[in-house]
Amino acid sequence: MYTGFNLENISVPEIHLTKEWDVLFSEYKRKMHSTLHEYTTQNGMIDGKKIQDDWFPEVKANIFISHSHADEPKAINLARWLYDRFDLVAFVDSCVWGYADELLKEIDDRYCWNSDRNSYIYERRNYSTSHVHMMLMTALNKMIDKTECVFFLNTKNSISLANIESETLSPWIYGEIEITRTIRKQTPEREETRTYSKGGMLERLGSGLNIKYPVDISHFNSIDMGILTTWNRCERKGTDALDELYKITGLIPHRV
Repeated sequence: MYTGFNLENISVPEIHLTKEWDVLFSEYKRKMHSTLHEYTTQNGMIDGKKIQDDWFPEVKANIFISHSHADEPKAINLARWLYDRFDLVAFVDSCVWGYADELLKEIDDRYCWNSDRNSYIYERRNYSTSHVHMMLMTALNKMIDKTECVFFLNTKNSISLANIESETLSPWIYGEIEITRTIRKQTPEREETRTYSKGGMLERLGSGLNIKYPVDISHFNSIDMGILTTWNRCERKGTDALDELYKITGLIPHRV
């Protein structure tokens, strides 16, 4: 990851269908319907790495979009617009990892039933959940590390203000933001950014359970409609378009 951007009060043209972008993720979705039997070794153990490779695969992308589950349509439209306008691939976790609950249920149905099969054994259910969520968090770390920048969709669904402090009820948003604060910063291997570098999903809230987390996004650069409009005039594509965004937001200076 090189840097992150806080997108607040922004909108982009609605892209009803971008076949190329959707095709990028269709193959990953197809793999996610393998059964547990395919991951069980000869001694009866489940191969966790194979599950993670298939259900939470690494995707080659330029941008990681962090968003509230309620803003999924907005995140997908932004990803399609970025691909349609700049040839930039944006990763939306729910489009690839949105079946984690199905994986968890499959594990629970096989290993966690009580003897009467009317309910799950509490301790086993906690154990299975810890495994799946750890796989997902590991995948999040890897994806954020490998993408060049993070776009955070800052909406009322993702962040609320209380006593002037930003807070979120989403453990996944909290985790993603904290990852961006602590993960290594990597300067892209391109001449402009190398020369002028500044030395920056599964959201299922339980019924009645709301836990708040403080969110510090001060390390993100802001993108508002003015910046987005200016960037939209850019005729460059791919990583060249990202370089232009870095110039507009002051991450790297314009060359004279």
